[in-house]
Amino acid sequence: MPADLVLVSELDYAPERPTNTFMEFYSKPLRRLNLPRLPHPQQLGVVALGTYLRQKGIEVQIFDNVLRMPGPRQALFQALDQQPPAVGISTSLLINPESVRCLADWIRERCPRTCLILGGAGAAFIPEMRQFADIVVLGDGEQTALELIQALGRRSSLENIPNLLIRRGDNWLGTPRRSNISVDEIPPPDWDLLATRASRCHGIEASKGCRYNCVFCTYEGRADQRMKSIDLVAAEIRRNHDLYGIDLYRFADANLTSWPEQTEALCEAIISLGIPIRWGCYARLDNFARRPGLAQKMRSAGCVAVYSGIESGSDFILRKMRKGYNVSHLREGMRWLKEENIHAHGNFIIGFPGETRSTVDEMLALIDELALDTVSFFSLAVAPYSDMWDLKASYGLEGSNIRWRHATMDSDEAQSLVDYSTETVCMKMSHPLIGDEHRMVYNYLGNGLSLSQGRECMRAFRDFYRSQCLADTRLGQESLGRIKSYYDLILEDLKTRVKDIQSASPEEVS
Repeated sequence: MPADLVLVSELDYAPERPTNTFMEFYSKPLRRLNLPRLPHPQQLGVVALGTYLRQKGIEVQIFDNVLRMPGPRQALFQALDQQPPAVGISTSLLINPESVRCLADWIRERCPRTCLILGGAGAAFIPEMRQFADIVVLGDGEQTALELIQALGRRSSLENIPNLLIRRGDNWLGTPRRSNISVDEIPPPDWDLLATRASRCHGIEASKGCRYNCVFCTYEGRADQRMKSIDLVAAEIRRNHDLYGIDLYRFADANLTSWPEQTEALCEAIISLGIPIRWGCYARLDNFARRPGLAQKMRSAGCVAVYSGIESGSDFILRKMRKGYNVSHLREGMRWLKEENIHAHGNFIIGFPGETRSTVDEMLALIDELALDTVSFFSLAVAPYSDMWDLKASYGLEGSNIRWRHATMDSDEAQSLVDYSTETVCMKMSHPLIGDEHRMVYNYLGNGLSLSQGRECMRAFRDFYRSQCLADTRLGQESLGRIKSYYDLILEDLKTRVKDIQSASPEEVS
């Protein structure tokens, strides 16, 4: 018998020669070494959805890493051959419509009569993705997905189910929106719904939404952060330990430290469990500046790394972004993280209206001063559904997504400054490395490396980049050897959980 719903989770398939500077920084030496593409870490959202539906009596199957790994791909094909009435694709980690097209083609070929459903941020904010679907679920999916699958089983009308876009020929019918269910109603995830979990690190949430409202952000839950009961979060950690042996986490909250007193109470609850865990999270540096002692409490509860969307080193740009802090907050917050030896990552957006070479140099000077552990740079994206999109005229912005211009810069210059910033950090600064906290926690700690080994692995990538700039063959070979030694450790650990690491590209799949 087929499942009531087959769910597919994926991260965008990376092209062989990515144009993104950050992706290329890590992809180029791996191509040189002919190392296999690592499967992406398991996604919390799709497992949480599957758990909610299973508890409501819906039979669910979940398949992950189907673009990267033959085993999960063949298992998906077998499930599709059973002709399930509905197949859902999570687009939470997808921004490339071609990834959705590939998945949709497989589904349509094997079960052409199934209802193909898209959910997640990709389908909500990238209209080009919707062409492959029959139905799009908007917002949090638990309640809507339940009513949708029940209605499909009864062959009843879907038009009274909120939060849907329903295909009607070449047009879409939108149903009314409704509020999301309480975060306390979402059960702890049944991780055994996944046949393979590619990382020892697992996602967990203490909230949904975000307290803040940055002008460039497309996050649907911005300016509306809903906190989960601390007792429920602690109970989930206890349950995960007892059932699955999980001791490494990545808090998926948009900002775990929005209310520092709440974060401290959560840390107290974690400490009281008596279960030694390690974890990373998103956090704003100004929260640490405004709450002395927060970093110490988080470190005592197992925090080893934080990802901070700093975005700029210019007070002028930060004000225009509506970040709600200034450079002095960044200095003070970073001081507390350094004192507790918490790995600090800073992300920066280049090209916001008003950006110039001078403000980029301000940013680089601040990075050097703060001595962040890792940094990443990305060109501005002018995205629909952000407040910036609605205010394009007032910002003097023309264009959209990654192709735009304004009075002080265009997207080509911004990308050049991303490259310039990457080179400056690698060639002129001693401490910051190009990388991120997500890679550190999910890919490195999650595959058996220590924090210091993860940093040394990132340092080897930095040295390979240096070798290319300097045309230094000896440094290039030496850094490739170090990268391979760390990836050998990663692959050895990964093979204890994943059988078929080497993957074929979608184009190679018949």
